Amino acid sequence: MFTEWPKADVVIGNPPYLGRRKMVEELGSAYTQRLAAAYPAVGGVSDYVCYWFPKAHDHLAKGGRAGLVATNSVRQNESREASLDYVVDNGGVIFDAVSTQPWSGDAKVFVSIVNWAKGIDVKPKLLWLNDGNLRLAVDRIPSSLAPTADVRSAVPLAVNQRPRVCFQGQTPGITQGYVIDEVVVDRLLESGGRSARSVIHPFLGGRELLEKTAIDRWVIDVPWGDLSDLERMPGVYQHLKQYVLPERRRLYERELARNEAGSTHSSGYRPESQHELFMSRWWQFWRHRTDMLNALSPLDRYIATSRVSSTSRTSVFAYVDKAVRPGDSLTAFAFDDDYSFGILSSAVHRAWLEARCSTLKGDLRYTPTTCPFTGACEDARAAPVVPGAVRRV
Repeated sequence: MFTEWPKADVVIGNPPYLGRRKMVEELGSAYTQRLAAAYPAVGGVSDYVCYWFPKAHDHLAKGGRAGLVATNSVRQNESREASLDYVVDNGGVIFDAVSTQPWSGDAKVFVSIVNWAKGIDVKPKLLWLNDGNLRLAVDRIPSSLAPTADVRSAVPLAVNQRPRVCFQGQTPGITQGYVIDEVVVDRLLESGGRSARSVIHPFLGGRELLEKTAIDRWVIDVPWGDLSDLERMPGVYQHLKQYVLPERRRLYERELARNEAGSTHSSGYRPESQHELFMSRWWQFWRHRTDMLNALSPLDRYIATSRVSSTSRTSVFAYVDKAVRPGDSLTAFAFDDDYSFGILSSAVHRAWLEARCSTLKGDLRYTPTTCPFTGACEDARAAPVVPGAVRRV
């Protein structure tokens, strides 16, 4: 990314694909921090490929053209803002694009193919849908690469932000230590009694929600920050010490090694401290989701859906007993009424989901910050209905 480019009339490329969470591991902390400093607008969970769009566009002369193949994340949320929004906001006109299609190579990814011009209009404009098999002539191709509403016009609705009602489920972090089966549950309860029961909960993931009718996994969730409280439950303490602590220590030592390497290569390197923090409370979840648990606690049940769903079937929503902890493969809603259930299950919400979600390969991924009815579009066809709002107005 830091090689000097000349001004160009044409830029064609297939930039490298690398998910945000793998960038530090693959590229190194020092390089990743240098990227962040050079491109402050590229943040969140944006794919590495997003950096190449502003770079390519900035090096085009007026009237120049560019064509890049990228993961289909470039048309979604923060990745779109960093890549295609930047192109469109800086004089770029997308004139030919494949919205999404499976990659023809060995990598199991879905890609978008985007061709644009800088500072000039190009006609006709062609948008390819249905895995690149449907050719659609349009007047304008928005940065979302969708023929319907332009989701860039969405603005937050306060009614669904305060209080917050939509959450990603809990992320234990080290599954083999925290997620347990019935045999382990019985053993820990036998050794820990009532106190152990307070930290062992039924656990539900997206696959179980869709395919099973009974709970067959439990989770050890210790909310306290004081290790002495945990030591009063020797069975639970020894289990977590055996299955969680070694992995926490390994990740912490890897972080120390990265910091040493990063400081050697760059005087401006900022040491990482994430795993140092978790070592200080190694017995606790990676993401406890306290705000979610507080929102669900007054309810007898809540509504949940799988975070990842197929494009070929409607989304499945279900009531879940509040005693069951949702895993991070679920999206949980702090609603217990049939009205809200109906709204979430509606075709209107499904259309909004398809416009605002991210994707996992070719599947839809429910993103709690963008997919709930938390925004309104100028396009009336995409105007949302807010669960509960009719009763409050």
